[in-house]
Amino acid sequence: MSTDEIRELIKKNFSFCWYQFYKFLFPYCLRWKKYFGDLEFFSIFATIVLNSNSKISYQFKGLDSYLEKWRNKILTQKIRGINAMSISEITGIPRPTVVRKIKILVRKKYISLDKHKLINVDVDSKNLKDMSKIQDSNINSINLFIKRTFNQINLS
Repeated sequence: MSTDEIRELIKKNFSFCWYQFYKFLFPYCLRWKKYFGDLEFFSIFATIVLNSNSKISYQFKGLDSYLEKWRNKILTQKIRGINAMSISEITGIPRPTVVRKIKILVRKKYISLDKHKLINVDVDSKNLKDMSKIQDSNINSINLFIKRTFNQINLS
């Protein structure tokens, strides 16, 4: 199917697709909220991870252990971190709140600050193991969302 065909089928089945998206999105957010305690922590951490991810230059080939390779690359890649002001601008969370929550994330061993106060992913092994389980559940959920959506638009 071409991109245009998919776009038109999604438009034709818009309510169904939107419903399926929300069936994915709400549990996704709730998993992270339950883990971090609130969604601001998740938003801050996710912004730091995405900053690290944007700097990865190595392209993985194949699906075998892709997630493990990606997680390892995020943790080991030496990149220029992101600062609290940038996180605040990206997330819309006030800077004092970002700074306060960054201190907690550092103390709980999710991130680290370098000598320039730039923030990088620095997850300890226990946190990584716990977060990997949530990430795996979320990947299964997005797979289900995609499957349901494509099955519906293919039937149209």
